[in-house]
Amino acid sequence: MAIAIPRLRAIVDAAVSHNPFVPTSSIESQCDILIVQPWWNLKDQIDWEADQRVPMKARILIIDGLDECSNSHGEWQRILSVLAQMVEKYSLPLHILVCSRPEPRIKETFSGLEFRNICRWMALDDTYQAYQDIRVFLVDGFQKVLARHSHKMEHIPLPWPTMGQIEYLVQKSSGQFIYPSMVLKYVDDDGEIPADRLNIVLGLHVENHENGDFPFADLDALYLEILSTVKNPGLIIHVLTARIALQEGLDSTWKGFIDLLGIPVGTLHAISCGIHSLFKGPSPVDSDFEFAHASFADFLLDRSRSMHFHVDKSLGHDYLAQRCLELYNETTTLRSYCVQNWAYHCVLAIGSEDLIDKLDSFPVYTVITSTIEPYNRFGTANAARGRFAFARQLSLIFQIWHKFQDKCGYRLQQYRDLSTAGFTVIVNHPRKLQNMQFSIPIQYPDSLVSTIAKGNSQVIIREVKNCLDDKIKTIVPENFSSMEICEIRPLSFTLP
Repeated sequence: MAIAIPRLRAIVDAAVSHNPFVPTSSIESQCDILIVQPWWNLKDQIDWEADQRVPMKARILIIDGLDECSNSHGEWQRILSVLAQMVEKYSLPLHILVCSRPEPRIKETFSGLEFRNICRWMALDDTYQAYQDIRVFLVDGFQKVLARHSHKMEHIPLPWPTMGQIEYLVQKSSGQFIYPSMVLKYVDDDGEIPADRLNIVLGLHVENHENGDFPFADLDALYLEILSTVKNPGLIIHVLTARIALQEGLDSTWKGFIDLLGIPVGTLHAISCGIHSLFKGPSPVDSDFEFAHASFADFLLDRSRSMHFHVDKSLGHDYLAQRCLELYNETTTLRSYCVQNWAYHCVLAIGSEDLIDKLDSFPVYTVITSTIEPYNRFGTANAARGRFAFARQLSLIFQIWHKFQDKCGYRLQQYRDLSTAGFTVIVNHPRKLQNMQFSIPIQYPDSLVSTIAKGNSQVIIREVKNCLDDKIKTIVPENFSSMEICEIRPLSFTLP
């Protein structure tokens, strides 16, 4: 402050000379002696010189990185309270800008009564066109890199980088400049070809690239520093693993993650204290633990970067699969998600003993039947769609069996029968014979068994549907298109 405004220097020097212990005194004393009194004296001097006709130009006092200060004795709250008193009590020509990650204690202090009429909260999100600024920053930065390394880049086709690559980096930044800054710093290495360095960032193969060269070492250090404050790392890793599994799911924008986790909300608030900056606002719990930075998931999934905070997303899928099986028949808002995603999470799960036990007791034939029922409610026009939905569900059952067959022992017999032998389908003719039902055994031909073993889901869906249609046509050839599947049973089942 004294350097930026020379006229303050003499006043501050005099204050320190008069009391050499000021720099080690309390926060309150430092603020009064080194900020308030010098500004007040300077204001008096300027007012007297100008005869109070020209107001003193206001300055901005920036407090940057408040969250990086120690807070073992409530320093954050004390600093902010002192600033609030300074603004309210003295008419100093100062605006104060506090920059910080949104840690709970800092947000809590700003929410107090003393800040109600003097403070404005600004989140540095899309409202301030961060993405547009980052795009300009990257384009300008790469132009400078290209100019500095022109000889090494003669063999690289222009334009470099492409606008598609620029846009990829912009989206990866999540509106924060730290990511593009790391990229430009890494690419602009004197001993390397910038195009090769950028390809490493983009995840492309680069010949003769030695392992151990990390583009985001500084960013990783920041993530590790933030995560190191966690009091219960095991539980937070469990939550992060499940969140990543949800993000790559069939409905990644679905809001209900907190309820699906099944962990008390109070516990989630406690374990996420200190890491709010990693998630979207207003808090990790309120945002459903949605990551604030796209690069954070990349960091967590790469063991060489995240080390002991590494997450295995197959464990996340395993846990979400178990929760879907547990909640499948619950009459809650979660049921729709569980119905649509239980098999998907199972296919990608690691296959824990708990999951296999839950799958073994899961009424899989009833569940498959429930997949078809909605299509029968809208008339015969949807019968073909119902058969397609059934084939798609059956394809996931096959994948579950083939993934876990070596782990399950004598369990999962229903999945084995459905995947290797066949099933019985109960069909209904709604237009004829007083809605008479037919029991039709579907035994897989060798060609379909071979297709199932190969695991190509799209081919499996097509061939299962064709096999089902052919068998139904054989039994009930007339008005085949109107036939509705109303139940799936084991292959040995027959109607009474």
